[in-house]
Amino acid sequence: MQATLRLGGSSVARGLPRRPRPPSLAALSSAWADPTPCSHNGFAGTSAVALGSRHHFGSKAAAASPPVHATPHYMDYDTLVDMHLITRQSFGNRPLFGTQKGDKDSPFEWLTYKEFGKQVDRCRAALAGLGITHGDTVGIISNNREEWAVCAYATYSLGAVFVPMYEEQRPEDWRYILEDSGAKCLFVATKGIYRETFHFAGVQGNVQNVFCFDQPAGQPGSFKDLIDTNAEEKVPAYIPDPSELATLIYTSGTTGKPKGVMLSHGNIISNIVGIRAILPDDLVSCHDRSLSFLPWAHCYGQTAELHALMAHGASMGISRDVTALLDQLAEVKPTLLYAVPQLFKRVCDAIHAKVAESSPAKQYLFKRSLQMAHRRRKHIEAGEPVGAALELQHRLLDQAVLSKIRDRFGGNLKVSFVGGAATNMEVLNFFENIDIKILEGYGLTETSPMVTVNTPEQKFRRLGSTGRCLADVNVKIMMGGEEMPAGEEGEVCVSGPNVMQGYNNLPEASSEVLFDLDGQRYFRTGDLGRMDDGTYLRITGRIKEQYKLENGKYVVPGPIEAAMTSSTYITQALVFGDNRPFNVALVFPDWNLVRSWAESKGRANDGTSLEELASMDVVKNLIAGEIALSLDGFKKYEMPRTFELLEEGFTKENNMQTQKLSTKRHVVIKHYHDTLMHMYGDRVHHNHLQEQAA
Repeated sequence: MQATLRLGGSSVARGLPRRPRPPSLAALSSAWADPTPCSHNGFAGTSAVALGSRHHFGSKAAAASPPVHATPHYMDYDTLVDMHLITRQSFGNRPLFGTQKGDKDSPFEWLTYKEFGKQVDRCRAALAGLGITHGDTVGIISNNREEWAVCAYATYSLGAVFVPMYEEQRPEDWRYILEDSGAKCLFVATKGIYRETFHFAGVQGNVQNVFCFDQPAGQPGSFKDLIDTNAEEKVPAYIPDPSELATLIYTSGTTGKPKGVMLSHGNIISNIVGIRAILPDDLVSCHDRSLSFLPWAHCYGQTAELHALMAHGASMGISRDVTALLDQLAEVKPTLLYAVPQLFKRVCDAIHAKVAESSPAKQYLFKRSLQMAHRRRKHIEAGEPVGAALELQHRLLDQAVLSKIRDRFGGNLKVSFVGGAATNMEVLNFFENIDIKILEGYGLTETSPMVTVNTPEQKFRRLGSTGRCLADVNVKIMMGGEEMPAGEEGEVCVSGPNVMQGYNNLPEASSEVLFDLDGQRYFRTGDLGRMDDGTYLRITGRIKEQYKLENGKYVVPGPIEAAMTSSTYITQALVFGDNRPFNVALVFPDWNLVRSWAESKGRANDGTSLEELASMDVVKNLIAGEIALSLDGFKKYEMPRTFELLEEGFTKENNMQTQKLSTKRHVVIKHYHDTLMHMYGDRVHHNHLQEQAA
């Protein structure tokens, strides 16, 4: 099944030829009378209009075709360099980045678009002074901060390629990426990382210089000294062709070495324009603000948040410490969040746990408020009148109960864009009922990253799906070289201007995932999915994770694990059964909740160790019951017969998670090999699950 949306009129779609040229800011400025335009609908002096009904999804136009929106004139650009030059002029005096300069209790101080532009100019001059020029590569090891964006946009405007890395990555990963990318200059965030990398200059690959953001002036490698030295230099920006590389983003990879995904300016801009085209006109504007905590080193945080919000003149508060998110949310008061499902599951679980400990009256009010909100929502979804009585009850209960939950997110949150994994339906419904819409999307680094995204518009919204294709993006569901009918499962294959140029220095790996069909270049995602109603993409698993039991039955573990972790008591799970007679599972519980539960039953106290908790039959029975309940509806052969409770979860620190928090299955299976084999030998806990199932 194929889902298609065509967007005409954008410079990306036209593929206009470009030539390197210095920009004329005077010419740019003449296009805007107001240096910080932003009308009530979020567009700079223009109204967005829906394009004609010829734009549709799927093979035939539906009676109610999802709207496709024209881009406002301040988004008329082909490259990130164009975008930067236009937005710094359009939104010059508006805030861009907010940063806590002192400790985590200090207030956020805001940098404007104009100030940011001046910093980019100085950094561009500094890089040019180091000999960085068109086609060179610049690396960075840093969490989100102002300097990250400054270095990125300075690099783009020299025609060079930006290569981000994570602070949490292992030094051997840094070395590999620097070697593979050919980076000539390296920026690092902290003094600690500088001590580990300063000797890379002249030794590691092509690296010639290493500079540290936190290094004081007058010290070796000081970024401040580098910028100040070239403060008076004026180096014009190079305007690249859309086909030229903007960045190499190395996939953290659940298997093997990371691969450098080559993304062009056109790739990234197509994502920004494509997202903008299918979302409501007023969803993102210069009045919006996010609290940024997803890493910009990852394609999702970089494109969907950093670049896309800059394109709209919006602002971002930069979180330096995720443990202080609640306090930061209260100060920044974001209208938008870019997050992963785990955040909302933890909040949902914490709220329910707190309510469970409250008085019966408070528990009743909480339950009643959710019931009224749910009933009201269902009336609205069905196009039915809500009714005065229900509306009044909802308004009173919402003000008394549900608004307090929204206040935990700062009180202004409209929607959250969520990706990286599927969000549990109970979590989606919970936040939908409290009037915080979670917009799930789907994509990969190789697709810049977005392929589909859900919308807050009720008419075109499908909870549990990843939404509709972006403008100019095609999705085909393929199996065995054949396109599958609507509703049938197969491999998700993507075509469009968002598809990468290939993997750096890996032509064979590139040819394995890129293929031509019907005159279009497609990318094999490796994900299993189907198209609901021919329009809404639903991801059902990973092809590489699929395995076969001894009885010949195929198992996709992802949906099973996702269902198991929908339990309040289960934080992580891994299902295993490749060439085995049945499935088993590794389970990492929320030990704090398990301890509280055991204490309420008189079975544990503060002095009870995790090892003692894990060995208790009552705890095993609790988890067994949660597994059985969460997997109700799954096929019998898919359900794990036994499980083992883990005292330590899968984390980036123990190398069992990628930077986007995906589980490295091969690492976990190798680490717990003896435990897994022991479950097949002794069938530990077998009776617990069978008793619960009975």
